[in-house]
Amino acid sequence: MSRHAGNHRTPASLQLLYGTEMIQLEIQTVDELREALERFGEDALFRGQTRHHGPDGSPRMNTSFNRNGCIPPLMLRWSHYARFILSALLGRHEREVSIEFTQAILQHYGWRSFYLDASSSPNVAAWFAAHAFSSSRRFELCEDCFEEPVFSMKRGAQYDFEEGEGFLYVLSKEAIERHGLQCIDLSSIELPNCRPRFHAQQAWLVGALQDDLPGQCIVASIKGPRHAFRDFASTAGLNETTDVFPTANEDPVLELLMTLPWKKISVPEDRGPKMNFFYQAIEIPDYDDTFTKHNPPYVAFYKTARAIEYLPKSDIDFFDAPDEVIFGSADPARMQFAKVAELVRQAPRHVVFEIDNLVRQPGQLTTEYVKGVSVTRCDDGRFCVADFVIDHPGQRITGCGMNMGWHYRVGDNEVWCRVPSDDDCPCDNASRHEHHLSALEIVETYLAGTSSEIVGQYSSASPSASHSNQADAD
Repeated sequence: MSRHAGNHRTPASLQLLYGTEMIQLEIQTVDELREALERFGEDALFRGQTRHHGPDGSPRMNTSFNRNGCIPPLMLRWSHYARFILSALLGRHEREVSIEFTQAILQHYGWRSFYLDASSSPNVAAWFAAHAFSSSRRFELCEDCFEEPVFSMKRGAQYDFEEGEGFLYVLSKEAIERHGLQCIDLSSIELPNCRPRFHAQQAWLVGALQDDLPGQCIVASIKGPRHAFRDFASTAGLNETTDVFPTANEDPVLELLMTLPWKKISVPEDRGPKMNFFYQAIEIPDYDDTFTKHNPPYVAFYKTARAIEYLPKSDIDFFDAPDEVIFGSADPARMQFAKVAELVRQAPRHVVFEIDNLVRQPGQLTTEYVKGVSVTRCDDGRFCVADFVIDHPGQRITGCGMNMGWHYRVGDNEVWCRVPSDDDCPCDNASRHEHHLSALEIVETYLAGTSSEIVGQYSSASPSASHSNQADAD
């Protein structure tokens, strides 16, 4: 039989009255754990931990964002890829992907969110109550597609069983909602014929939280030896890490994240060996200890380069731009880009706002990467807005240029109005082209302000034009 401390009433289900004292249970065996869990009904969510935080009888639960804070450049990258990966997999417009589902990607694949993890499965929670997380960085010597050597820096991660105490907490959806918080069922993200991480974990998100989860939302705490939680998880087939963290072969979200471009780590010339070390655009904890000796062409190792070096005779004016231009998201509702229009009218024909990064277009495992946004002045006065892309297999740049875009005419009050045209891009991906307008809104903000993030033009039509090098910000 399970042992418990404190006075409480044993409910038939978890439809507890708001403010009811938390139940504290202590178990020793799988049978005792199963018996303890039988009292909780469909109102329950579960969370497992190998450590208890806070005083006895009053667990403290908060989010990864609350614990670790925000690093804006990384948050922008993560949010960008999370939105576009889900929109690609779900076949939806990027702006139709809710912030909650975006946070699901951040939370479950290695970054921070405003939400707390939970599961509708007590077996999943028990697995986390039995296995301790650890991680470390490692360097791997591998090859790009041209068999040129590179060192890649990865974050290895693992969950290991260790004897000791584990903790399983029962949360009440009803109490959570009474506190004005949300319970989001991530299994409602429909991705057929695959097993993404948040499906394997039968994951829910609780939040958004600015502080600790209110204590009234935690209706029970179950403490016991970790081997009892491990064995209970095993009854549901949860034995290995891959049972709750599927590999990229099963998880399409992880597959897309693992193919993001790598960027060279800046090392002072007078320090260290002359080797090329790379880190990924966003760091994905590697639970599967993946190692690829010979990488395919669509895996890019970017060393920092300007496109002007590869378009020396074209009619383009280039401007260095911050990563926010592509990774950020702005509402271009005004559709007024007067500063941009002025630059385009003064240019030979094209203007490109180029970032010092490669950006994978989710859903496309090709060697083509976005490196900026371009605006072209057409003969009839229209402007064409498109991706500026670069072909980058391995460590080499083999080409660059403008993709097909959407066309606009600048009317009264410098308002840009779309003019559907036969020479528009036929991709039928509205979110991709509307993101170009978001990029122009960010560019316009920089150009209209005092920021020096967008620096002087350097024209590939006139090599003597002034230009400045943008420092590596990462």
